[in-house]
Amino acid sequence: MKKNLKIIFSILSLVLIRNQAMAEVNSAISLTNEDSIILQKESGDSAVKKYNENEIRFFELENELKKLKDENSALKKGKEIPTELKLTGFIGAKIEIEELSKDINEGKIKFVLSEGSLKHKDYDNWSLFYHVAKEQYFKSKMWDRNGSPQNTIVEIVPRYQRAFNNEKGIGAFEFIYTSESIDNRDAIKLKPSVYYKLSDKISLNYYTLVGREFKGGYDDYEFLELEPGFGYKLTDNTGFGVNYFLKWGQTSNEKFSERERFFKPYIWRNFESIGLGLSLWGEIGPYKNNDGGRNNNTKFGISGNKTLTESLKVIGEVSYKREEQKKLKKDIDITLVMLGLQYSF
Repeated sequence: MKKNLKIIFSILSLVLIRNQAMAEVNSAISLTNEDSIILQKESGDSAVKKYNENEIRFFELENELKKLKDENSALKKGKEIPTELKLTGFIGAKIEIEELSKDINEGKIKFVLSEGSLKHKDYDNWSLFYHVAKEQYFKSKMWDRNGSPQNTIVEIVPRYQRAFNNEKGIGAFEFIYTSESIDNRDAIKLKPSVYYKLSDKISLNYYTLVGREFKGGYDDYEFLELEPGFGYKLTDNTGFGVNYFLKWGQTSNEKFSERERFFKPYIWRNFESIGLGLSLWGEIGPYKNNDGGRNNNTKFGISGNKTLTESLKVIGEVSYKREEQKKLKKDIDITLVMLGLQYSF
């Protein structure tokens, strides 16, 4: 009886809220920043949608009503009521092929056997990212494994994030542990980052990455990366931005050091009607080290994802990079192709 009363009250609430939401749409009431909900933010791009509070409650009640009907139907049929899945995130796999200029004819194939991000609903500020991959280096023939080195990569990244200032900003901290078999390398990295919306159109992002790679003690490698940037949202489905990347690195015995800096412009576009998202991006800037290496690097690429079902999507990337090596007086071209699948739950 209580279930039926709850269903009746929910139906009445749905009707009232639907009428109120329709009236607000007809009067074209504008939404404020406090009404914004951040759905996803990756690599400086933001995907921000706005919903009216009444529309939010309408969908919540609609889901509650559906759940009550399902439970009531299950009880009548004597079935067990399914428990709610509290673990959310995604898992995926992909393959990457990277090849140098034809006159060098070297490269590598990377099989990402599994990677994903997991979050428990009771601990919404915490998440865990993992990455397991196998790299196969090659010369002359892409699939020739004879005498070619291999590398196994395992990466674990616990992450804590917290919203602030009415969810206009997000601060995060990541602890990154990476293990690679090719030279018995272990790396520990710390990455604080922040994202903040100055307005509905303009956002700022920044991260610092500091770490150390352990490769036998005498030639350990330590480094620092900084990357500030901004993004501008032209429409709900289009935006652009620019980041600036800086890196300093050196071995623990100080015999080798390197510096790198470049601009990272990008523009993104979502085609919601066909479930397609695309991003054009670039990396332009110099590299140098104390061994006489001087490069002018230029890289451009396109990344995308296509929704196949509610939970499944295909991801891909194609990029081209040219290294103008002044010491060797030659150019090296590097192409990369990536294709993968992701399942969200």
